[in-house]
Amino acid sequence: MVVYFAAEWWCSIPRNIHSGLRAQNTVTANLLADEFERQYNQCEPLDQILSFLQKIGLAYQLETIEEDTFLPGLKLRNGALVIDTKRLLYPGDVLHEAGHLACMPPNIRQSMNDNLEDCDMHRGGEMMALAWSYAACVFLKIDPEIVFHQDGYKGAGQNLIQNFNDGNIIGLPLLQWSGMSYDEPTATASGCQPFPHMISWTCIRQTFESQAGAL
Repeated sequence: MVVYFAAEWWCSIPRNIHSGLRAQNTVTANLLADEFERQYNQCEPLDQILSFLQKIGLAYQLETIEEDTFLPGLKLRNGALVIDTKRLLYPGDVLHEAGHLACMPPNIRQSMNDNLEDCDMHRGGEMMALAWSYAACVFLKIDPEIVFHQDGYKGAGQNLIQNFNDGNIIGLPLLQWSGMSYDEPTATASGCQPFPHMISWTCIRQTFESQAGAL
C-alpha cells in the first residue's frame, strides 16, 4: 500500500532523517528512506518555482482549498493559481498548471478557472504546457522528474522526458505559433536560441481569438 502525504508534511521533516533509516538496514527502513528522499527532492524546488512565477508575472495565491480538485492542493481561479501547500502532493504540479496559464494570451488567461472546457484550444494548451514546463525545468536547473513524476501523466512521465531529451518536442509548434519559442531552423533564421530557450515565458499574442469568443 502506498500512502501519500502532502508536500508540506515531507518538507517539515529534518533532511538527515533518511540517514537514521539507512542505519537500520532493514527492507522496510530502506524503502521508507528511498521514498523520503524522493519526496523531499520534490519539495525543495517549491520556493524556487513560486519565485519564478512571480518574476514572469503569473499570479498565485497560497490559501486553503476545501473542495477536492483534479490535482490535490491546486486550482485555477480567474487566471491565477490557488495553492494549498497542506494538500499539495507534488510541487511540480504547480509548474505544469502554471504552463496552462502562461500559454494563453491575457484575454483568455484572466478568465481561466477549474474544469477547463474540453475543446481544441485547451487540448492545445495541454501540449503547450508540457513543453513549457519542461523548458522551465531546464531554465531553473531542476530535475524534470519534479514535474513529470511517476504518479502523473497516466504513468508516461519518463516517456515524456525521454521524448524531450531526444528532440521530439510535443507542443513546440504551438509555442512557436504563439511566438514563445522556436524550433532550430526558425531560431537559426531569427538569430536566437532554439527550444528549450523561451523567447517569452508568457503568451502576449492574441491567439485563439475565435475560440475565446465562444467561451
